[in-house]
Amino acid sequence: MDLSIISLLFLVACIAIGFLLKRNIGLIAIAMALILGRLGGISDSDIINGFNSNLFMILLGVSYLFAIARSNGTLEAVARKTIGLAGRHINLIPVIMVVAGALLAMAGPGTIPVLALMVMLSTALAKELGLDPLSFTVCCFMGAAGGGMSPIAPTGIVALELAAEEGYTGIGIPYMFTVLLAFLLFAIIYYFATGLFKAKALSAPLSLKEVPPLTRQQWITIAGIVIMILLVLIFGINVGLASFLIAAILNIMGMCDERQILKEINWGTLVMICGTGVLMNVIIELGGIDKLSSALASIMTPYTAPSLMSLSSGTMGFFASTSGVVIPTMVPAVPGIVETLGGGVTPLSLILALSIGSQIAGISPASTGGALALAAFVTMYKPNAEEKNRYFIRLFITAILGVLFMSALGLTGFYTWLH
Repeated sequence: MDLSIISLLFLVACIAIGFLLKRNIGLIAIAMALILGRLGGISDSDIINGFNSNLFMILLGVSYLFAIARSNGTLEAVARKTIGLAGRHINLIPVIMVVAGALLAMAGPGTIPVLALMVMLSTALAKELGLDPLSFTVCCFMGAAGGGMSPIAPTGIVALELAAEEGYTGIGIPYMFTVLLAFLLFAIIYYFATGLFKAKALSAPLSLKEVPPLTRQQWITIAGIVIMILLVLIFGINVGLASFLIAAILNIMGMCDERQILKEINWGTLVMICGTGVLMNVIIELGGIDKLSSALASIMTPYTAPSLMSLSSGTMGFFASTSGVVIPTMVPAVPGIVETLGGGVTPLSLILALSIGSQIAGISPASTGGALALAAFVTMYKPNAEEKNRYFIRLFITAILGVLFMSALGLTGFYTWLH
């Protein structure tokens, strides 16, 4: 059998083993990279070179800084302050959740840390108000997922770094705004379709006056994050290194417990992202991505390419990590698809389509975002097996509707509006 096809089968096996056995895909990927490399005559040093140290440093730096913000309560305090702005206007809480989720995720922590923080709070609020917890969860997710693709958030960093490796640079701003607008459009439609705009309750459980004031530690942490953003945007400093600098200063100033911070960093996610990259590098060397590109391009036209790209990545995203699996798998296929279609579609439109499709699929309960939502529901409502299964299905249906919506946007030319 052709080694390019064998390499893709290894990728499918890696994802399947990780999902079914609940193992870290990155660790499995490195092991499979060795076996595949031996089959293809690739040296050990070339296999190791597939580990993206630059990406690892960026993700670790950002994770380090926001682990501090999480551990000293800064992120939670900002979220509570923001939601407290709604006061007695219950129908504004979902709006604030979208905006707060987006702004918090954009600032650097990314989708999952912000979602982990806000989904528990939103589910508790929904229960207290007697409203559907799924509606609040979806609003949290749309904000955090849209903001989590910014150039200084982990998933956005992964996508833009991989795009740069393929020669596509300078796309950070149109990428960020297109992703934000896509998730905002879905949130607006959901807000009115589910009747959230007329949601009412007798009193608000969380007013701004009831939220404790920010502590000195939290104000200093916020100032540090703002400085990090300015270092990146104004002085062009690598976001990972800038995060390390600010985090080190905060650490020295006693803004955190260093031992706790090391536990807070999600090492498993870092290994999954970079470990998958090792396997993907071997697959690229063996022509697997070229084979995948040709297969996808064979059923695409310039008109349908963004839509089918979004649908394909969304299907993967139901079960696999956007930043750790889907984006590293599909971004390298973009140049081949563009070339096969004769340049009738732009690389950025395909990168946007696959990023957005896989990101919105993350509300599936088989993915991290949906799993967090299901855990919050179980924690707050203590449901029986039937209620839990029903909520699981509702999350999955929401993910499917989201992927279909983002795929439909691909047929409207939406992914090319800024370029």
